[in-house]
Order: sequence, then C-alpha cells, then structure tokens
Amino acid sequence: MRAKKERTLVMALGGILLASGLLIYFKGDKIYESLRGGKYTGTITKTFARRELENRIDRKIESKSLGRLIESLSLEKLDLADEILQDKDLVNFLNEGHLEIGGKKINYEEAVAQEKIKKGLQDLGVLSPELKGYLDKKYPTKTYVSIGKKIQIPEAIKTRDRLSRLIPEENLKNLILGLNDGKIEALNNIFIKNPEVVKALETKKIEDYTNIEKLYELSKSLYEIGQLEPRIALILNNIFPNFDFRKAALYGNLYLSDNTLEKNYMEEFQRGDYTIKHPLVKLNPYGRTPLTALVKFKTKEKNPKVKVTVLGERGMENYSYISEYRDIEGVPIVGLYNRSKNKVILEVLNSKNIPIERGEVSIDTGYLSDLLPSIYVEKRVLGFTQPGMNLAVYNVKNEGMPFIFDSQGNIRYVLNTGNPIRTLTSLERSENGNWVVSNDEDNFIMDITGKILGRMGRTEPVEKPKNKEIQYLVRNNNVLTVVGFIDIPPHPYCLFSELGLDSKRPLFRAKIFYDYYKKEDNNIVKGERLPLYPGNNK
Repeated sequence: MRAKKERTLVMALGGILLASGLLIYFKGDKIYESLRGGKYTGTITKTFARRELENRIDRKIESKSLGRLIESLSLEKLDLADEILQDKDLVNFLNEGHLEIGGKKINYEEAVAQEKIKKGLQDLGVLSPELKGYLDKKYPTKTYVSIGKKIQIPEAIKTRDRLSRLIPEENLKNLILGLNDGKIEALNNIFIKNPEVVKALETKKIEDYTNIEKLYELSKSLYEIGQLEPRIALILNNIFPNFDFRKAALYGNLYLSDNTLEKNYMEEFQRGDYTIKHPLVKLNPYGRTPLTALVKFKTKEKNPKVKVTVLGERGMENYSYISEYRDIEGVPIVGLYNRSKNKVILEVLNSKNIPIERGEVSIDTGYLSDLLPSIYVEKRVLGFTQPGMNLAVYNVKNEGMPFIFDSQGNIRYVLNTGNPIRTLTSLERSENGNWVVSNDEDNFIMDITGKILGRMGRTEPVEKPKNKEIQYLVRNNNVLTVVGFIDIPPHPYCLFSELGLDSKRPLFRAKIFYDYYKKEDNNIVKGERLPLYPGNNK
C-alpha cells in the first residue's frame, strides 16, 4: 500500500514537472516578460539579464576598453550589441584586426564576409557616439570603406527591426516600421553617419549640445529624417518643441562660416605685431560686405576710441566717424569706394577725444556685383539736403542685396544676404546700431561688417511692401519720397526725391535703373535717409 502511494506521488510530481517544462517551453517568453514587468521582479530580472549579457560579451571581446564601452550601454542597447556580436568573423576582427577590408583581390565569399564585418562595425557605432569614436580611431582606414562591390544581402527586415528598437518614442517607431526599404536604408545611413541623433531621440534634449558644429550636424540629420516622411517631421517637432531643427539646418552653416573666419582672423592677429601704422586689414571680412573692411591693431591706450576718415573721391567730401575700439573686435571701415585704392586715416583718441596715435592705410576694392542697379543723380542742392546717405533695400533674383549710396550716386555700402536668407521684406537699424534683416519667416541680427549675431523667429505679420514711402527729415524740415518701382520705358526705375518744406523746392533727385523689366525680378522694397555708420559721423 505504501509503495503504491509512493508511486502515485512520484508520478504526480513527474506530471507537474513535465507540465511546468512544457509551459516554460511554450510560454517562457510571456512568463519572462511578466516577471520583467513586475515592480520588484522586473529590477531583479533586468539585473540578471544585464549580468548575463555582460558575461557573454566579456567572453567574446578581448579589449578591456571596448568591453567597458559596450557594457556602459543601456540594457536594450546591450542586447543589440550581443546580437551584433553573434558574428564570429566580426568578433575575430575586433580581437585581431587581421582581415583587410577593401582589398582588391578577394573572392565572393571573402567579399560577403568583409561586407558583414563592415556592417557589424557600423551597427556597433550607431549604439553610442563614444563607441563610434573608439571604432573610428581604432580602424580609421577600414571601418566605413566601400569594398568596391556592393553585395546584395536581404537585411532590410532585420535593419527595420533594429532601427525601431533604437527609437523609444512609440509613434515614431511605428512610422519607421512602415517605411519602404529605400527609406529604411536612408535612415540607417543617417544613424551611421551621426549617432548623436539616436542619443538626442533617447534623451529628448537639445540643450546639452553647446558645440555649434555638432548642433548644426544634428540639425541636418533631423531635417533629413523629417524629409523621409512628413509625419516623421511632425513627430520630431513634438519631441523637440523648442528647437527649430529645420531652420538650424538651413541657416546653421552661416554661423559656422562666420565663426571659422573670425577664429582664423584672431589667430592671424595674435601671431603678428600689428600697430596703427601697420594694422591687420581684412576687406569683406565675412563675405557679405564688399565695401567694408575690418581693421585690428594693438594700442597701449585703455578703452580708446578710433576716428576713421575715408578720403573723398568722385565729387564727395571726406567721410568721418568715431568708433569704440577693442582689439578683439577691431574697428569697421565703412564708406569705401568700389574700384579704388581708398585712403583711410585712423586716429586713436584718448578720453578727451584728443588724437594720440595716427596711421594711414590703403584699401583696394574691386568691381561690385553685376546684379546691382545703376544710379543717376539728376539734382543735388548742397547745404540744403538732409545729411546722411540713402538706403535702398534691394531684392534681385530671389536674394537680398540692400545697398547705401551717397548724394553723387556712388554706392558706398552693400550687404549681400545671399540665397540662404532669400529675398528681404525689410531692413531696420536697431538701437545698438546693428541691422535687423527680415525675410518672410525670420529676423536675423547682423553687425555692419555682415557678421551674423543671432536669429529670431518672426512674430509680427509679414506686410506687403508699399511701393511709395515718405520719410520726414526733421533736421532740415524736408521730406524724402521713395517710389520703389516705376514702369516707364525704356527702363523701369526707383525714384528718391527730397523736397524742402520751407522752400517748396526739389533738393535731391536720383533714379535707380533696374536691369530686369519685371517687379518680381528686381525691386526696392524700402528706402530711407540715414547715417551710414550709426552714431557720430558726417
């Protein structure tokens, strides 16, 4: 009887163990996921899972540095790394580095093996910027070199799944799963080129990126991803609500270019022994102002001012103004003549505005752009016109090219804003003397040398430019009327006309003749009288 009970008990236990085994075999994944999702069991499960993954990777990777970088990844990325390292050829290459990627004499099997190693290195690099940096440094000529023969391996499904697992945002993940093979390949290439994108999508933070070059590259990558699918662009905008990556991608290169030029200019200045008699002179310092120069020199005077005098030519008197001076910034030279060896006198002033140092420089200028119009001054009454020069906010062929001309019709200043900023809706001078350059969606801040100081999104509505504007010139009680486009044969033109209110006499009249007959091809959207250099000048 006792033996029968024991047999029954053994059979029952066996049945339970068999049922448990079958349950684990067929439902193990669901049980694991249930334990993993529990409040307390989840932490324990993840800890054991991480330890198991780390041990597996540690047994494969001989390099301590590489092992530490991989083990610093999140659990999800660590799992991906373990999958990538299933390839024995890749592991051997990481440990020995003996397989030459890009060799010329290889057979088909070798080419396939090399392509798999190359792709494995790329996939590892996507997991973190630090990992990509290590691989680029370790294998600088091997990591991303094409082997010359593209081996077609059907991995689009695998790539799609891997990319979706890199993205924590569910809506974005679902859209990526729905992309076609070509767009999946394009997205994969973006991630390979710039793993900072994966990091930004994971943290949902942009403020960590203080390096303007890295921020520009990140913006370009996000913009390229958004171009793959409009709905992806909308989700990216929601992920980064306070960062307009589209505009940063479109305009970021302008800032980078200016920073590079300024850095090179400062390095050149620090290497030399420049004085007011032999200063460092840079014409058109940022590539936007062909009739403006930047001058730097060393002086012993603390917090000096510099008086600049451009000697007159072509019927014009000397032009002078005073500028604050710091050698780190230099002093701008404005009001130069085109096609001329301009003579410029520089004087350092002390606190009592008395000259204590003096120098003279010659600045050679060339031809201006053929896109600028020609100016004909019909009337000029000396002594009665309002002092200053004439600003014409000029658009031509989808780009802004505002200029300033004197009372003899000589163009003395040009601000070529270029294609990235496109046509202008207005150009204003701020209280601190900088330009506020506006197109249909943005306001850019530029100094008088053309350096971009910042960008502000427009909040004010875009108003259609008026063809006729009237400016009251308070000093001489005159009125300046500017008509932007007058279509009278043989050529359309813009008219600047100044009238004395006391004398009722015309005092100044200038016609600016356009090269193109249509208003949309060339037009002056605004005109006014203003001092060329803000502040004290004559």
